[in-house]
Amino acid sequence: MLSNILIFSFLLIPPAILFAIPRTRRMTGSWLTAWKTVPLGCMTMLLVPAAFFGAWELLSDFQSPADYSTVRHWFNTGGLLLGLALGTWLTVFLARKIWCRYHAEGKRSFVAFVPVFLYFVGGAMAIVVICFFLPAEAEWGTFRLPKETGFTLEQKHIHLFLAEYDYRIRFQNNTYRKLHINAGGHTYFNVYRLKGNRFCLSDKDCSYLVEPQTQTVWRLSPDLKYMAPAPTEACNNWGWSTEEDGSMVFHHNKQEVQVIPVPDDLKEKVYYGCITTQFTPAEESPEQLIESRW
Repeated sequence: MLSNILIFSFLLIPPAILFAIPRTRRMTGSWLTAWKTVPLGCMTMLLVPAAFFGAWELLSDFQSPADYSTVRHWFNTGGLLLGLALGTWLTVFLARKIWCRYHAEGKRSFVAFVPVFLYFVGGAMAIVVICFFLPAEAEWGTFRLPKETGFTLEQKHIHLFLAEYDYRIRFQNNTYRKLHINAGGHTYFNVYRLKGNRFCLSDKDCSYLVEPQTQTVWRLSPDLKYMAPAPTEACNNWGWSTEEDGSMVFHHNKQEVQVIPVPDDLKEKVYYGCITTQFTPAEESPEQLIESRW
């Protein structure tokens, strides 16, 4: 959010000042015209793809994202190309309008527009990089799953530049259950479906049993024989241990948590899809076995 505000200010302030001052508003030199028009074209190049992305998110609210995953790439690419085209057209249109209205004398060239465009593009990129390294609280991002699942997976960056993430399950009434932190590596979850509209999520660190009807998430033991309820608060330390009688115990934040055996039908789970940068259904992405770290 901060980077968006700074970028919009960076693009809007120069033309606003130049148009507000009567003398500079009437000046028709190529360089000054570029400073008045190029930022507005750059703004258009940003807003149009953002509008396409927002339209895609709105569409996903009404329809399973799996139904549109094959056209998502072309949809977003179309928004990007349309934004570039409209931004370029707006810049040229405004420049010609200024030269015509204020009776520009002599030949005018668009060559000066290129370095001005590169300046604003470079400035916007610098703002993004600077804001990325600021010590600010990261926002939760959402992986949209088909509505029939009854839940979504959310992730948040916990490192400035390394691939380290915090995860949580969100149910439809905004109830959350915390998952294990990914201390290194990109997001990759296999999603499996069980009877009774239950789901199993597995990544390199842990496996989970998700029950949307009861809004419960269970953390499975490494041998997939026991499970413990996933916490609602941050998990600072956790682990599994075996008691003298052979029973399994789960420790969470220095507290022992009661465990129960996993359901028998866990072995009958059916591959449903995977989560990487988005959810991809089984029909479009064959199952890739994940090697556990534990």
